[in-house]
Amino acid sequence: MLRWVMNVGLLCRKEFYSLMRDFVLMGLIVFSFSFAVVLVAHGVRIDVSNATVAFIDEDHSALSRQLRSVVLPPYFKPPTLTDRTRSKAGMDNGTYNFVIDIPPRFEADTLAGRTPDIQELIDATAMTQAGLGAVYLQQIFMAEAQAQLHTPDLNA
Repeated sequence: MLRWVMNVGLLCRKEFYSLMRDFVLMGLIVFSFSFAVVLVAHGVRIDVSNATVAFIDEDHSALSRQLRSVVLPPYFKPPTLTDRTRSKAGMDNGTYNFVIDIPPRFEADTLAGRTPDIQELIDATAMTQAGLGAVYLQQIFMAEAQAQLHTPDLNA
């Protein structure tokens, strides 16, 4: 047992000596357990908050209005209606984080049993917010479409 403790002590001393001579690794360790923790605690957001959403509503149906009405704070700011030209400019200058394009005949196609697509344009400048926001919007829209159309679970 004493020999085992001595071997472990010698190996630990050797590793600590090697670590103290590796300045890059020591810098990364200090950064990881101090500055990185403080940065995350004080500044970096890992959730969606007040994201801006614009809708290009070419359908103007009750379903498309209902989808627009369920995009709510605190995750999203109240959505705005726009057209293709303004939405492109808004995405380019950072006005909109998300642009939702609802095609013509969206409600009619949905009620007829077809599966029309809603296009979601995403500004991925803030990657975490973009990724989570896209998932949140998809879940919100699927749940609302299911509730409005009285259909079984659309995710199945």
